[in-house]
Amino acid sequence: MMGGMLKGEGPGPLPPLLQQYVELRDRYPDYLLLFQVGDFYECFGEDAERLARALGLVLTHKTSKDFTTPMAGIPIRAFDAYAERLLRMGFRLAVADQVEPAEEAEGLVRREVTQLLTPGTLTQEALLPREANYLAAVATGDGWGLAFLDVSTGEFKGTLLKGKSALYDELFRHRPAEVLLAPELRENGASWRSSASAFP
Repeated sequence: MMGGMLKGEGPGPLPPLLQQYVELRDRYPDYLLLFQVGDFYECFGEDAERLARALGLVLTHKTSKDFTTPMAGIPIRAFDAYAERLLRMGFRLAVADQVEPAEEAEGLVRREVTQLLTPGTLTQEALLPREANYLAAVATGDGWGLAFLDVSTGEFKGTLLKGKSALYDELFRHRPAEVLLAPELRENGASWRSSASAFP
């Protein structure tokens, strides 16, 4: 799970901006929430620490009268470059944009998640790799079911394989950007992650 507690110090309640951040982030717990504040996408708390580590950013702090928490952000004008780096590292991104002009807002500017980006579901030309960008799905039953989809082109193919080594061979050959596991396989997620060194 991506989201963590909003780390901070202070006796008071969360400021309204951070309350809004936490509410949106809690809707997308497996994603890193990039939260628009003016000309930047910001993260707070543990997510800010994760973002700063991943991109080598300076960690600052968001401070109000009664509360302070880590903060890190990226400029919106450089979003494509930073998003590409994060996606290559395996992050899933929820992008929360300001959906009303600040000068027209009554109180806090309204923000909504406008994009969900994962390594295997990209359609934005600026973020796509040069080679095929496959999303793979793996299921088990009478053998191993394997399907590949390139969302950007609509290319789809699937097969049924008999052995796990054949499954890994196909995954290695296609090098999917993201692999979805059937629910019964997710319980063994640790063993899948340890085997994933064979392919991205």
